[in-house]
Amino acid sequence: MLNSIVNTDAKQDEIIRFGRYPQGTDPEVKTDIEWSVLDRKSGRILVTSRYLLDCESYCRRFGYASWPSSLLRKWLNVDFLNSAFSPEEREMIITSKIRTDISTRSGHYTRRRTEDRIFVLDASQVKRYFRTVESRKCLPTEYLVAKYAESWARVTYDSPEKFEFIRNGMDWWLRGTDRSAINKGCVTSLNHRTVAIDIDVVINPDIGIRPAMWLKVK
Repeated sequence: MLNSIVNTDAKQDEIIRFGRYPQGTDPEVKTDIEWSVLDRKSGRILVTSRYLLDCESYCRRFGYASWPSSLLRKWLNVDFLNSAFSPEEREMIITSKIRTDISTRSGHYTRRRTEDRIFVLDASQVKRYFRTVESRKCLPTEYLVAKYAESWARVTYDSPEKFEFIRNGMDWWLRGTDRSAINKGCVTSLNHRTVAIDIDVVINPDIGIRPAMWLKVK
């Protein structure tokens, strides 16, 4: 069921439209973004994109990069925020206090807090809101399929069509961390048949992005 964001009755598991981003074959054309409602609390709803909207590295180089210092966080809260939403829409996006467990150089975990308008889910939220393996599978938009295929075609000199298998499912970043200096959490489509919470290399630019945020409702 599709609801407009102005409909304050949007409930968990419903789909709303909010913001615009390239999603078709023409990267210059923006269309309405669809969001899945994950949770509802007094005056606000938690949403995540129905589809994977883009891809980016977690960070540009190996090291103990955490969510607070990540390229992904900056991309979401600057590039994506300003590209996908009008000034009026940005007013509806709540600045949320985000808690993230990060690993230290000594191999221990510590909890860091950030204030973000847009973020990605962590593993505990995926387990809470997507309780079945099938529900964790997320498909990319046509825009992302083309971007991924063209990127790999330039590297391998193969036809872009060879890489369009990602239509069936694509890995997407999580906010959580791994003790390794080179890996961060993601939801992975293993052989594009099954789905698991796993890790991937932080500099991998081909992991999908599924933004999440809290929105004001009247």
